Amino acid sequence: CSLCDISTLLFLWFYYKANYPLDFRFFRSAWFVEGLLMQTLIIHLIRTEKIPFIQEVASWPVICSTLLISAIGIAIPYTPMGLVMGFTFLPLSYFGFLIVLFIGYFSIGQIVKRVYILVYKKWL
Repeated sequence: CSLCDISTLLFLWFYYKANYPLDFRFFRSAWFVEGLLMQTLIIHLIRTEKIPFIQEVASWPVICSTLLISAIGIAIPYTPMGLVMGFTFLPLSYFGFLIVLFIGYFSIGQIVKRVYILVYKKWL
């Protein structure tokens, strides 16, 4: 998780030049969406020893709650409540970065999970 946070920080800093006080609203918005989506999606990674979404799909309530929470989290920066929270609009390119980030996160997570299973002979 820390690697993804550092990757996001560096991406925001260098790609979007979000390193000035005026860009704080953008940084806050991007960090909020990344954090919320990351914590929502981690549930799928840790809930099974199999590869989530490929070898095993979660129950409908878990899928629906993931989609609902993700949609609300992505929408918040575009709402009046987002303005009150100090958020601003995020460019579409940022969501492309998030897709790449989450694929990397899930890949590393699966490797760590496999090593854990090899060492302890079971998953949690």
